[in-house]
Amino acid sequence: MFSERWICFCCPQTYKLQRSIVPLEQAQSRPPSKTRAKKKSDITSVIIIQSWFRRRQALFEIRRKAAWTIYQNIEYAGEQDQLKLYNFFLDLMQAVSKDPRDALVIAKVLRRTSSLSSTAEELELLETTSPETINVEPSYKGPHIQLPINKGHLEALVLAFQRGETLHARYVLLILHEVRRILKRLPNVNVVSTHQSTSVTVVGDLHGNLSDLMLIFHKNGLPSNENPYIFNGDIVDRGTQSMELFILISLAFIIYPNNVYFNRGNHEDHVLNLR
Repeated sequence: MFSERWICFCCPQTYKLQRSIVPLEQAQSRPPSKTRAKKKSDITSVIIIQSWFRRRQALFEIRRKAAWTIYQNIEYAGEQDQLKLYNFFLDLMQAVSKDPRDALVIAKVLRRTSSLSSTAEELELLETTSPETINVEPSYKGPHIQLPINKGHLEALVLAFQRGETLHARYVLLILHEVRRILKRLPNVNVVSTHQSTSVTVVGDLHGNLSDLMLIFHKNGLPSNENPYIFNGDIVDRGTQSMELFILISLAFIIYPNNVYFNRGNHEDHVLNLR
């Protein structure tokens, strides 16, 4: 019997790895590997960053709500002052006389005084704001507007404002006087008719954003007898192009007075615009 062990080099040999059995106490006491420690550190960093981000986001939201609350209180303060002043004068007139006939006499006197003062103010307004007193410079390259105002003037002014051009002060006064002349003949409450059209475009809260009005005109078309518009208040204030926006709406109203309506919102108030 031979003691040597012969190995065939042609056949692959199979080697089995020896497994070592380690007690549980020793296995738990081993230090964690570097990879596991790095993963744990990354997760901790992510949690810290996320918590800080959410905290700052909540802080910004609180500041935004606080700023909006302060702005609303300032905005409504002027309206409350006017309401208190109105109630004060109403109580004062009622306290002057308990007889209704005396109240009618007071009302007639006040109406007569106001009509006389309004006539004088009307003449002064026409003298100081007449478009004829302003000359158009030869270097002016913007749109020209003359009476009677038609749809071509509206289209030209829309294109001019899109290009960033400025309307001359003479034409601005011309439009304002024409709008005022038409509005003075209309009642305070007007009925919107859909006899010629089946729909009415209602636009609200433009707040001097000319780009919003241009987008609405692009999607719904320019105002016309077949495409009536209602501009439901808050046309000006806050935005940087309130004047351009109001001039466009006024021009459309002059051309289509029976199919373009614009209401007065709280931002058309004198006190709000003074701020």
